[in-house]
Amino acid sequence: MPRIGSASERRRAHRQRSGFLLILAWALSVSLSLVACRKDEVSEAERLHELLSGLESPELSVAARKERLEAVRALHLNESEHRAVRDACLKLHASLIAAEEATREATPRLDALEKLPLEERPAEEEEAIRQLLVQSREALREAEGNREACLGGMMRLER
Repeated sequence: MPRIGSASERRRAHRQRSGFLLILAWALSVSLSLVACRKDEVSEAERLHELLSGLESPELSVAARKERLEAVRALHLNESEHRAVRDACLKLHASLIAAEEATREATPRLDALEKLPLEERPAEEEEAIRQLLVQSREALREAEGNREACLGGMMRLER
């Protein structure tokens, strides 16, 4: 490489190289931060998907599902789309749990009531059972209203 003669030419060449290096360093730092942000977004989506998928396990008790729901609720999510999926799925699963609990409470009571002769069945027990079954049905309707937002969001999280 030919040597630049004067001191002013050397200073100008040095400034040009320094400016180029600064621009290169800035571009590199922006690129790395974008990659890191994307990685955080992916890991956030993966973590949310994993927790939500676990709610569907038939082996989980109601208490275990409630604990997992609380873990999902407590997740700090940066992406608004992830928060929307979480919220829809929380509503869906909370409604499903409410329906299951009401049905589980009503079933043995109904079985016991049906063993009694008609004239011995307490009207207040019949009404209590009816209310439990109504609660269960309403919870299932609410779950149905959140099903598509949750499941569609879960599919988007997998991508």
